[in-house]
Formats: sequence, structure tokens, C-alpha cells
Amino acid sequence: GPDGTPLPTVRLENFRDGLEDYAYVLELERRLKAHSDAACAEEARRLIAVPDSVTASLKQFTDDPSAVYRWRDRIADLIDAL
Repeated sequence: GPDGTPLPTVRLENFRDGLEDYAYVLELERRLKAHSDAACAEEARRLIAVPDSVTASLKQFTDDPSAVYRWRDRIADLIDAL
């Protein structure tokens, strides 16, 4: 903005969402290290790797927001479970 304050833009909101996703993954990794449930651990590792249904590469990713929300929700569920 004119006074140097960031303006609320779609790009900035997407950047914030990406940082929040990264924080979720870091928290899941942290809890995974302290937990021994094999079933949860296997799913956590699969989610940490980011499924192809969300993004296969930097140029191949979903345009379906529900796929991203399902991934985020499953990470949140595992964080609570661990």
C-alpha cells in the first residue's frame, strides 16, 4: 500500500495458506517422532510427502480446492491423534 503495508491480495493470501500448510506438516513431523503407532505413522508419512491428488510437481497440481482441504483436514486429524 501507499504506506508500505501489504495489501490483501489473492497472491498474498495464497502465500499465507502455503505457510500454514508448511507449519501443519512440520507439526505432524514433530509429533510423528514422538509417537509409535504404526498405522498413524504410515499415513503421516504419506501425507507429509503431499499426495499426487494435491500436487504431483511444481507445474502439476490440482485446481480442486476440496482436494487440498481434504489433505489439510487429514493432517489436522492426525496431529490430534498423535
